[in-house]
Amino acid sequence: MNFFTKENPRVKVYLQDGSYAPFDQVSDNQAILQTENPFLIQQLRLCIQGQRGGVAEITRDEFIALEEVKKNFVPRRLWREELSLQAGKVASATDRIQKGTPNPIALQHTAVPVVDPAAADARPTARKL
Repeated sequence: MNFFTKENPRVKVYLQDGSYAPFDQVSDNQAILQTENPFLIQQLRLCIQGQRGGVAEITRDEFIALEEVKKNFVPRRLWREELSLQAGKVASATDRIQKGTPNPIALQHTAVPVVDPAAADARPTARKL
């Protein structure tokens, strides 16, 4: 039996055949895996050799200790979910338009047609504000 740990459990470790290693998340920044599959063991050792995916091999005792941590683990909300909870507090772009508040970035790139009286054909030219 071989035991592995991985940093950043939200990022999957893809194997040569296109599948990914089935790590179990034990904390916000660590995941563990126990396997006897020779292909999986070989692929994870290649990741360790190439320093990819934050994978490391651990002992049975370390694995058991991390399993104890997993029992008390409650996953933290993802960043995007936290951001969407706060989205109601921030005025959206459509709210600004409806209220008549100008967008300062759009004002910098707005061209206003200006008629130059000195021009013979009096065609409008674009001038930045």
